Amino acid sequence: MLFRDPTVDGLKTGHTDAAAGSSAKVKTQVVEADPLVAPLTLGQPIGSLKITIADQALTEVPLVALGAVDSAGFVGCAWDAARLKMKL
Repeated sequence: MLFRDPTVDGLKTGHTDAAAGSSAKVKTQVVEADPLVAPLTLGQPIGSLKITIADQALTEVPLVALGAVDSAGFVGCAWDAARLKMKL
């Protein structure tokens, strides 16, 4: 396994190499911070990406906000609160 840690626009990214022929066994799972509520800042952790091969953990990469997200106005906040309550 080879792990490099380059950056893109100041944010860290990662690359992982696996053995040839193992791509059919690769599984990914996004683990989200629940619930995700604005405001968000650039680079704020919002979850993680877990990568496994044949049910063996390969790596876990943090997911971060690629841009800032402001809070909604009064109507937007009320709508979002109602949706969160009903889990639509």
